[in-house]
Amino acid sequence: MAEEPSPAQTEAPPPGGNTVKGMLYITVTSISGSVLLTITRFLTHTMHPFEITFFRALFSLLSFAPFFVRQGLKPLKSDNKKWHLLRGAIQVLQLSMGVTAVKMTAVSKFTALRFTGPLFATLLTLLFLGEKVRMRRIAALLFGFLGALVILRPGVVPLELGALLTIGSAAAWAVISIIVKILTRTDSSITITIYSVIFMTPIAFIIALPVLTMPTWQELGLLIVIGLLNSIGHVCRAEAFKAADLSAVLPVEFSRLIWISLLGFFLFGEVPEIWTWLGGIMIFSANLYIAIRERKLKGTTKPPAMG
Repeated sequence: MAEEPSPAQTEAPPPGGNTVKGMLYITVTSISGSVLLTITRFLTHTMHPFEITFFRALFSLLSFAPFFVRQGLKPLKSDNKKWHLLRGAIQVLQLSMGVTAVKMTAVSKFTALRFTGPLFATLLTLLFLGEKVRMRRIAALLFGFLGALVILRPGVVPLELGALLTIGSAAAWAVISIIVKILTRTDSSITITIYSVIFMTPIAFIIALPVLTMPTWQELGLLIVIGLLNSIGHVCRAEAFKAADLSAVLPVEFSRLIWISLLGFFLFGEVPEIWTWLGGIMIFSANLYIAIRERKLKGTTKPPAMG
């Protein structure tokens, strides 16, 4: 649901990083993301997914008001507005598919399938950004996508629309991550994020207009909580990767599937299938291997010359 940076793109922590601190931060990220997903499921009972997408974009945009008060229009300086527009449009699509999938799919299955996002991002990086193809990375990708097939079990059980929308949302997230990677060459993270919500808000409004209604005070409160949890998750995730090494942090992030499964069981009466757990472990193991492998390779080779 929420846009998350690929772990492989984060800077390595300094020697002697605080492992416990990093693990605590990523635990907060996992819990906040699970609660955010649970609240989203509640909201889908009374609100259309397009409405939820619009209000999320709107509240995210309003949260940047302090930046404009302090810095004026400086964060809007960019020569890549077409890329920002494309990113905003795809993100509306990604969120709309994700929220719709949450309404139709068990939250544990949604979470496990969403782990395919980084796999799609790695595949797109190989295809379009000219990164070197390594057999170990290809093997890990195949293993991860096999995990998705284990969850879906096509030919054994009917394919659910919600599961397919989840895969679509993960693939759209991967496209967004590639665009962000391109934009970071010239624009700051604040500029990229602000332009994202600037373009998302009107696009999401147009899409939601046919079903748009004024939210109740309860719905409004839950939407604000979602915005806060999203911000908390982003900050804590970034701090986790600053404080500790990937090998210590990423396995803890898999606890997201545990938290969401508990919430799904107690609040919605959902019992995760063994195939969800098995496939989720396969997908996450592939992500973990690719991220750690790439970190080691980048740490043992000279950076390419500039110019």
